[in-house]
Amino acid sequence: MGLFGAEDRFPSTEQTAVLEKELTRLGRTFEFHTYDDAGHAFFDRHLGSAA
Repeated sequence: MGLFGAEDRFPSTEQTAVLEKELTRLGRTFEFHTYDDAGHAFFDRHLGSAA
């Protein structure tokens, strides 16, 4: 499972698209979610609203 912030630069939305394509090509099971207006480490509860 991949949880990504659309505002994150690493990995960027372009990089996650490449990874998604490769995982699909390899027949891997995966689940990606991209959250608008979210940056890096947005699920880190210790960062509060700073992320």
